[in-house]
Amino acid sequence: TKPATGVLILRENRAPIPCPLGRRLIPLWTLSVSAVDTTGAGDIFGGSAVAQLLHLQKSIEDLTKDDLERIGKFATAAAGLSTLKMGGITSIPSMAEVTEQLSRM
Repeated sequence: TKPATGVLILRENRAPIPCPLGRRLIPLWTLSVSAVDTTGAGDIFGGSAVAQLLHLQKSIEDLTKDDLERIGKFATAAAGLSTLKMGGITSIPSMAEVTEQLSRM
């Protein structure tokens, strides 16, 4: 049995968010932006992560550390970009916008 894996998101100042999971942790860094509106950013993070998980076509148990880092990086980019526009649905970034952001991360 593989050990469970959690995701630890680090704040911009690199201070970890407490995460008492007792599991392997994958660190993710936040995207530094000048947010206009954070409406929907958490939903966009989660939706983007699930979309990437489905794209990989792997079971949760078969995900590697690299897979989790890629999923997290994509979700972080999408959520961060979403805060640059007003609204919830209207702030969802396009795949091209996320891909461009990923190339700068």
